[in-house]
Amino acid sequence: MPKRQLKRIDTSEIQGDGSYIVLRSLTWGEVKDYQKRARDDEFDEMTDTEQILSTAIVEWNWVDYDGEPFPLPRDDNSVVERLLVNEVKFIVSAVLGGEDTKN
Repeated sequence: MPKRQLKRIDTSEIQGDGSYIVLRSLTWGEVKDYQKRARDDEFDEMTDTEQILSTAIVEWNWVDYDGEPFPLPRDDNSVVERLLVNEVKFIVSAVLGGEDTKN
């Protein structure tokens, strides 16, 4: 039976050995909606980016500085606030297709 594929990405360079994230690709409609909102004077790129991360991240094993697991953004969107800038950039690049992936 056909099934849309998720992208499992090794994040060892960001979160250490054995770390990973699993992402779902954005739909064409989500991309169009984002671009449409981006033309709006009320557009908040940070908030929209956080929403995209909540939608795209399906699974991960990321931790904070104390080794405590981060909840998934879809379960607690405030976790994005605790990510490092390079971690957010990495995920955004991966969501947009900029990272090599393994299924």
